[in-house]
Amino acid sequence: MKSLRMAAAAFAAVALAGLGLIAPTSAMALPSPIIDPTATVTLNIAKFLDNTTGQPNNGTQQTVSGTPLEGVDFDVYKFTTIDLTTNAGWAASIVLQDHTLTAGEIADGFVTVNSVNYPFTLVTTVTTDAAGLATFTQAAGAGLYLVNENLGTSTTTPDASTITPSAPFLVTLPMTDPVNLTSWMYDVYVYPKNQADSILKTVTDGNLGTTNQNAYTVGQNLTYHLASTIQATDSNGDGSINGADLSYYYVGDNLSTYVDAQSVTVSVGGTPLIGCDATAGAGTDCDYYYWLDYAAAAGDEVKIIMSTSGLDKIVAAKVFDAAAVVTTDIVATVTSVPSTGIIPNKGEFIPSEGWWIGQGGTDLTTPGTTTPPTTVPPTTTTPGIPSNEVVSKYGDMQFIKYDAKTSAPLTGAEFTVYRDLNNDDACAPAEMILANQIGSPVTTDASGAVLFTDLQLSNFYNNATQTDLHYYCLVETKAPVGYNLNAQPIPFTVTVEGDVTNLAYTVGTADAQEVQVANEPSNLGNNLPLTGGAGVAAVSIVGLLLVGGGLGYYLVGARRREIEQDV
Repeated sequence: MKSLRMAAAAFAAVALAGLGLIAPTSAMALPSPIIDPTATVTLNIAKFLDNTTGQPNNGTQQTVSGTPLEGVDFDVYKFTTIDLTTNAGWAASIVLQDHTLTAGEIADGFVTVNSVNYPFTLVTTVTTDAAGLATFTQAAGAGLYLVNENLGTSTTTPDASTITPSAPFLVTLPMTDPVNLTSWMYDVYVYPKNQADSILKTVTDGNLGTTNQNAYTVGQNLTYHLASTIQATDSNGDGSINGADLSYYYVGDNLSTYVDAQSVTVSVGGTPLIGCDATAGAGTDCDYYYWLDYAAAAGDEVKIIMSTSGLDKIVAAKVFDAAAVVTTDIVATVTSVPSTGIIPNKGEFIPSEGWWIGQGGTDLTTPGTTTPPTTVPPTTTTPGIPSNEVVSKYGDMQFIKYDAKTSAPLTGAEFTVYRDLNNDDACAPAEMILANQIGSPVTTDASGAVLFTDLQLSNFYNNATQTDLHYYCLVETKAPVGYNLNAQPIPFTVTVEGDVTNLAYTVGTADAQEVQVANEPSNLGNNLPLTGGAGVAAVSIVGLLLVGGGLGYYLVGARRREIEQDV
């Protein structure tokens, strides 16, 4: 009976095989719990900008959002002394579990832990495609790999110089399948996150009546504002998101030679941080250190570095509010204006140590809360991410004083310029006070000309062309000899930046940087009657004669009356 059962089974197997219902033996085998050293391993690196966080990082394929990054290079290294096809190899590799890789180690080609060197060699470089995917495949490739994002050779959009690379990471190929836990997964997916960092610069220099935001001429203050992005990802892979993931944060602003820095304040998400002057030595509870003029070079070099507490605070703010940015406000005084009339300014920042190293910089040291750092990047060879440029614009105005009838130039007229704070083109007399006066009075020269310099443009302020014009008021504070004062202030605008270059003029024809002011003679040139003239003298003589005659008549009459009384 046994032989019959075996024969029947054999027949059935042949029949099923003939029908194609039994797969070959290798395909029928269950996934092995033993690593196959001959198997091909595949690493899929999916690169997205600002991709979804909170996804499992277990090597399986995930659905993520974000913009695919094309053209990102990843250098793939393999450790040469660690064999993951053996238990001994896995045991040896455990010492690397909590090790933070550095740029120096990658450049050296080995990692040192507990005085033991673990060398690795470059296997290949893979580049992400239009879908943001870079794939590394290696036959018989089981092992421990180091993957380093190399933005220095990448050609991404947006510009690689604005992108913070993901930290270098270790990956084992294969990995234990996280779903069934009974086999090895030879096709592994990783999702290193990128953020395109940026810094936006604005300037407030034309807000009438607002302290430190109304730089209408030399000697007045403006404020530069820098809004820089924050990363909030577990870039160091320690399981938490905090300041250590950034490790460094720097904001800088090399001011032009035409302004002097007065103060700097930093906030995040609207909350002020505690700043300490780095030149004053040790501080207390410092969230950031600042230099108003770091070097003696022309133009103030304003520099700000976050401390460890500052890093924690800005990352926490970003976790709480995805729209949070670091805001740096720099108050500066306009000290002079170039001949072009344009004062430019740009800032820069370093969003993290990872970004800095990705750009070719060296390891950085973050200061604590009491001791300022001794050195401050960036260097000229490795600058930070630049901001946009903002400008403030100033121009000159020439006024020509002339005789309204003869057109002859008038010398000796004194003029003063005031700011029209009501900005209504009225130049009300109540506004012509010392507090609104710009500079000192100026007197017309022999050509009848007077020049007022370095006035902020009426149609350009806060780094934008404006339709709400700012007005100035010209007041004649002293008239030329023989002429009237102007009865009212003269409102005017400044719309052309730079120095006045055309000093010649023709009465009746004025360019955009010139205002012509006619003057009339006193009393329009008419003579008033003069006391003490010849006619008046004659009348006076007649009057005196009449008075004298009356007095004589009175005296004669009085004498007669005395004689008659005696008789």
